[in-house]
Amino acid sequence: MPEEPKPNQRLEIAHGYPENITMRYNFVCALANYLKDEEAALQMVGPLFEKMGTGLVDHAKVDPDLACIRDDPRFKAMLTAAEARLASELSKT
Repeated sequence: MPEEPKPNQRLEIAHGYPENITMRYNFVCALANYLKDEEAALQMVGPLFEKMGTGLVDHAKVDPDLACIRDDPRFKAMLTAAEARLASELSKT
């Protein structure tokens, strides 16, 4: 049986797929909910919030996998910034 990746290796694996936002979002969910690595989840979700569309941002607000980081001030700030970005993009259309 293969050895489980160390936390930094997990992030490197996911960073190998920067264009796949859904895969990276699911990895954040796994880090937060299943691996209980809230710091890594917060580090990884930040750049995603800069690229997520409305559907995924809205889902992040209620996703039970992210419950353990949702009240963190950093998560709240990232979510607020993502909502502002999306509102700005919508007003330009």
